[in-house]
Amino acid sequence: MSVLTAKDKSEAQFAKAVRLNQEGRPGRALEICRKLVKKHPKHVATLHLAAISADGAGRGDLAITYFERALAGGEDADILTNLAITLARLGRQNEAAPPARRAAELLPTSFEVFNNLGNILRQSGDIDGAEDAYRRAIHLRPDAPDPQVNLAMLLEEVNRVEDSMTVLGAVPPSLAGDPRFAVFTARCERRLGRLDDAELRLEELTLDHLPPVLAGIAAHELGQIHDKRQNWQTAYGWFEAANGYSRKALPPHIRP
Repeated sequence: MSVLTAKDKSEAQFAKAVRLNQEGRPGRALEICRKLVKKHPKHVATLHLAAISADGAGRGDLAITYFERALAGGEDADILTNLAITLARLGRQNEAAPPARRAAELLPTSFEVFNNLGNILRQSGDIDGAEDAYRRAIHLRPDAPDPQVNLAMLLEEVNRVEDSMTVLGAVPPSLAGDPRFAVFTARCERRLGRLDDAELRLEELTLDHLPPVLAGIAAHELGQIHDKRQNWQTAYGWFEAANGYSRKALPPHIRP
């Protein structure tokens, strides 16, 4: 396998591509990676970084090519996980499941790998498999918020609202400050007809301080609550607010 060296500046260029990705400039990182791949066509880390950069730059098909070339050097859980994420993003959920499962086999102690597996299986319609993966992730890392949020959302989506509430109610105290739990608990309360509880929970949040996507969900829930009460004007106001937050969540170049 080829090795990056300081002599031909490959190490410095690799580090620069990593930094560019971290700065949100995957297109520029991809340009550097493509040059590095020409010099070191079998260097696994460079192929993996090129794949990540291509995916970030919206070049999904190219990313998959680089992932597959990286895996030719041997199976790796991180590469398999990122390949699965890219395939799912391209709408190829059925193709995404096998690498996600294989990553879990290779790294059975990683809650992140199982959380990702749950996401992939959820998108492919394997509800039971997704639930099992999320529960395994929670078992491996009880204080990690993402698997618990994802499991609660999954159960609510398939109309197991009481089960979702059970998951949300079992969240460790250390995670109580995560606003996602408040928003999705309120959603379950609203669906169970507990409108006052849901409204009070949401009103404790400062929506402008939340990430736009989550603020949009919270505003939409408040709209739903007032719609149920037939407070049409108030409901309309919250639905409009939800649309506003959703627009803020879009990348600047595609905002209406």
